Parts: sequence; structure tokens; C-alpha cells
Amino acid sequence: MQLFLLMILPILFFFMISSKADVFDSFKEFQAMVTNHFNGSFTISKFRCDNGREYLSSEMQTYFKNKGIHYEQTVPYTPQLNSVAERMWRSLVERARCMLLGSGLPKYLWTEALRSAAYIVNRSPTSALNGQVPANLWYGSKQDLSKLRVFGCPGSLRIPSQFISGKFDPRAKKVFMVGYHVNGYRLWDDVSKKVVVGRNVVFDESSFMNKEVGLQGLEQNFSDEVFKESEPSASKPSASEPSASKPSANGPSELNGNERSDTPATESSTSGGESDYIHDLRSSRVSKKPFWHDSFVTGKLASAGANATMYVQEVENYLEDVPNVYSDFFESKDTDLWLKAVDEELTAHSLNKTWTVTKLPEGKKALSSRWVFRKKTDKFKARLVVNRSLAYITRRHMPQLHIPSR
Repeated sequence: MQLFLLMILPILFFFMISSKADVFDSFKEFQAMVTNHFNGSFTISKFRCDNGREYLSSEMQTYFKNKGIHYEQTVPYTPQLNSVAERMWRSLVERARCMLLGSGLPKYLWTEALRSAAYIVNRSPTSALNGQVPANLWYGSKQDLSKLRVFGCPGSLRIPSQFISGKFDPRAKKVFMVGYHVNGYRLWDDVSKKVVVGRNVVFDESSFMNKEVGLQGLEQNFSDEVFKESEPSASKPSASEPSASKPSANGPSELNGNERSDTPATESSTSGGESDYIHDLRSSRVSKKPFWHDSFVTGKLASAGANATMYVQEVENYLEDVPNVYSDFFESKDTDLWLKAVDEELTAHSLNKTWTVTKLPEGKKALSSRWVFRKKTDKFKARLVVNRSLAYITRRHMPQLHIPSR
């Protein structure tokens, strides 16, 4: 699929291509369409694109040079230089995604969704034209919007009498609206898995292909109940999405409302159709409490509601007989264990050469220190630290002093 944006209006033109090698042919067709529309009074003078390899062919560059078309390429990895086209692509993709999700149609109809989105954009007011509609300026008259229908809504397409063999054969078949044709609509036949063009069709815009996948279904899937923890299921059906065959038609899309009537209809084949199964958003993994929660107990905070949870650290860690100063642990029942922790701390300082014993300079005062004791999960810890207030004064007035830490 190739998109051309005519900046003078601006209006969108879509061309269905089977490969990137057809980009050059689609551009020449687009140029001829614009030239004939304005009776030769308007010609394309500038062409801006990204650094896609399909635009860098020598044949295309030679053609631009012979036609006097100024060829502009953006700097690599800077899509903001082509901001208008990039933003338009984003808008089209977002619209197409919403239409597919809201209608419940299979994802391989994304090309039809993009064409329909561009058709609506061409018939919507834009600030670039001070609120005017691009399609009205292109055709020179106000466009009839009564043709617009809800994307993906089901309808009954009348079967021509030439294809009815008996009196009791059906006179219509069920289809789904996926786009617009110059004199009708583009319709998805879910039985033959093809896009057909029809005019005598009656739509039901209040329902979709799969009601569970419609807008109401989406709201239900994203409700608060989806995110509740659930037990993992033993088995889960798998959704299969068929791959769509690439369109072979090279004509422009009907998005401008004036497409040639001989444009072939896009066909999409599938081996088995897309399953109606929708993946459950709830995770099947078993939720496990982090290991660091083992030192905490949980409880409900009544003032904040039933869903609020507070974590209270185990009280026994603070009720243990933990000394505050060095002399306190001699009266503790765990004196030997505290002495061992002190010995380990001093040994570590000695191995790391934290300090060097030297003579105190005259008129200087040594920094005081203190012991900090903690008991964590039956493990006794002792740390020798410098008093915070004195350490701050030292760092402020003696920046050259370096105290190694471990």
C-alpha cells in the first residue's frame, strides 16, 4: 500500500501495490491523475520522502531530473523532518485499529480499514484549510456524506437474478461493510473470504460481526475484574490468524470518491478464518510474594478501604535486646555474639586499611565515632561509624580529606 499526500489541498491518495518495486509506477499514475485533474495548469514540482530504498532507484531519480521535480530526502533516523506525512500515517493507523477492534473483523482486513480511514479523513474539516474539507476543494462541490456507514456493520446484499437458480434460493447474503466504492460499497463476504463490490445492500449499523468483540465487549474486557488474580487454567484454546494475500491491483483507491469503475476488488484468502476466541488479559502465572516480604506482615487499613494494604515490619526485630552503645551489650545475654560481631567489624577495617595510625597534629581535634548494632534474622551486626554532625563539618571545611568506605 502506497500513500501520496498532495500538500496543496491536502488530500490523500492510496495505491494498492504488490511490492515496493511498483512504487515508481504508482507515482507516475498519481502524477498523471493530478495533471489531468487540473487540465495541465498544475504540475508536481517537489517530492519529499524518507530514505526508503524504493525511492532511491536510479530510474526514479532520472525521471525526477527530466521532469524538473525537486527531490527531497529526509536525514536518516529523523522522521520529524517529514512530520506531516508521518503524523498522517499515525492518525490513519490509530483510526484503522479502532475500527477493527470495534467491529470485530479479522486483522487481515487492515488494508480495508486504512482505505476507509483515509476516505473519512478526506471528507473531514482540517485546520490546514481553515476548517474546509479537502474533498470539496478537489471535486469543486460539496460531497454527499449520507453514504457513510459504520465500519464493520453487517448488511444484506441483494443477489443478482442471474445467480439465482431456484424459487426458494436466498435472494440476499450476509456481508460486512469494509469500504467505499465509486458507486457502492466494498463488502466482506465471510463465507467466500473475499471483498466484493455491491450497491443494493441494507445495513444494520447497530450490530457487529462478533458482538462480544464490539465496543461493549472491549469495555468488559478492560473492566476491573480482568485484573483480578485467577488460578492458572489447565488448557486454553489458541487463536489462529490467517495471513492475508497481498493485493495485486495497482489502481488508486476509491478514497477520493472518483476511482475508475474497472478497479479489481481486493481479495483476501484464508485457510480457516480467524477464530472468535479472544485472549484473556488475565495472566495465568501464579503470583508469588517477593522474598523481601518475609520480614513483613500484611494487614488491611480500615480507613483507606478494603483494597488498601499496609506493610508493618515485624515488631520482634525491635523488641529484641539490641544495645544502643558499646557498653550495653556486656549486660546482654548475647554478649559473646555481640563481641564476635565487633571483632568481625574491626578485622574488616584492618584488612581494608580504613585508617592509618598517626600522631594528631597540634591544634586539631580527632573525629569521634560510635558503634551501631542491629539484629536481623538471628544475625548480629556491628558497624563502627563516624558521628554524622562532625563528619559533615569535616567534609565542608576539609574537602581534601578522604575517608575510604567499604
